[in-house]
Amino acid sequence: MVTIVIPPAILRILAVPPLRVGHLGEKPRHTWNEAVVRWLKEQAHEATASEDVAKLRWLDQFLGGKTLDSISRTLVDKITDAKLAQGLSNATVNRTLELLRAILRKCVNDWEWLDRAPPIRMLKEPTRRIRFLTQDEAQRLLAALPPHLADMAAFSLHTGLRAANVTGLQWSQVALRASGRGSLGALCGTPVCFAGRGFENSGHNLGTGPKIKRARFAASP
Repeated sequence: MVTIVIPPAILRILAVPPLRVGHLGEKPRHTWNEAVVRWLKEQAHEATASEDVAKLRWLDQFLGGKTLDSISRTLVDKITDAKLAQGLSNATVNRTLELLRAILRKCVNDWEWLDRAPPIRMLKEPTRRIRFLTQDEAQRLLAALPPHLADMAAFSLHTGLRAANVTGLQWSQVALRASGRGSLGALCGTPVCFAGRGFENSGHNLGTGPKIKRARFAASP
């Protein structure tokens, strides 16, 4: 058996990262922080970008400074347990896990920063049947609510906006007299109009407009 002794000087040269990548075919080891920066740059135009930032800030306590190849299934399970310990629902925890999974998949499939990503198991979410309110159900709902909530519910039925958008709405985002119709463009990226007549009269007259059909409520299976 022949023993080959590699001089220390050669070993030091081979340890230089650019040489190992260019001549030995090894991929550079990227960190989670690098992946986060690239993800946010590529997703900056998406409506969920601000939500991603909040989730990524929380994830930083577990993943900040770690190399991508050190993110294991054990670490993912630790993240899952920490989220559940906050008393959050499975669905809310899954939204954070989905973001983590999406970034790691980008690292593997698009950026080629990682050979394989750890499996990330989603928690089971309750299945719900989604249906639309009928005109009669909507009128009975408004009649049963106190005035301040009835106004918000009527506005939601007219526009189809989510609860968070309605409760966070500011006057600077509303144009009550835009071409004869109200418009809400800043909330959804595209103009969302509502039939202001019934809402302005405070009688909650839903009329026959199509907007009520956009309001979806979860019904029991």
